[in-house]
Amino acid sequence: MNPKIKFNKTNNAEINSWITLFDEEFNDELLLYHYTSFNKACKILDGNTFRFSKLSLTNDPIEAKPKITARSDLAKKNLHTVLLHFEKVNKSSLKLLCFSKDTKIKDEMKINKNPINDYTGRGFSLPRMWAQYGDNNKGVCFIVNKKKLIDDINNRAIYRNRIICCDDVMYKSFFNPYHINNEELADLNEYFSTDDILLDFQFLKDNSSFIKFNYFCKAKDWEHENEFRILGFSNDEININHTSNYIEGIVIGENMDATNTRIIHLLNNNEKPLYRIKFNYDACNLENINF
Repeated sequence: MNPKIKFNKTNNAEINSWITLFDEEFNDELLLYHYTSFNKACKILDGNTFRFSKLSLTNDPIEAKPKITARSDLAKKNLHTVLLHFEKVNKSSLKLLCFSKDTKIKDEMKINKNPINDYTGRGFSLPRMWAQYGDNNKGVCFIVNKKKLIDDINNRAIYRNRIICCDDVMYKSFFNPYHINNEELADLNEYFSTDDILLDFQFLKDNSSFIKFNYFCKAKDWEHENEFRILGFSNDEININHTSNYIEGIVIGENMDATNTRIIHLLNNNEKPLYRIKFNYDACNLENINF
């Protein structure tokens, strides 16, 4: 019988970056994980910047489609204009910065696990994420201090008219659109008649239910991503600067070649801990990178 594992969680993000889910000090709310390709990782390190991507370019085919419906026949007649408007907004103005999170501990996960060196379930050890966003295990995963990042977004004036919401994505078994009534439709049609981008931003900023249904809810097929996202709004590029303030560590994919590994090492300039991930049939480990 395995010994009972106690969980006295620490709030130290630096410590949590390199301990396992099964360590008694582990806290799954402190860190976020950004998977990317080698080329994009080089740009992040060189420019000290995370760049948002367009909502319309995500790999989910319904991501940028308005999730709005109407109950009454009268409301349904007036829905068309609003749908067209949000199709335009979603395509041109809305942008995302996406992260994964640590897996929540479940009792069955503790069986036969070594709390010292098995990183199974950590946000940087998600095989599907490495395959899909980490360039088939040849890319990079950045470990990000969640509190520092969100505090900076909330406190810096540059983000006040660009960032709408930061939150977890919810996963649903069945499509569940935002139901809108005729009075709301009439208000929206009048509200958007000026075609003013500032009004679009203000509407989205002020309507949290609309935001959650349309931009923070996905089909359960995507649940493996365990996503936390930042929703931005601008017709121009959106960047999060000073990323070195938030990055706690860097993990490279086990299939990254020696040349690219050296480039990441040089760009990192020994500022952040750097490890290579290694997946085995019974565990997930981290390896030191030596030159």
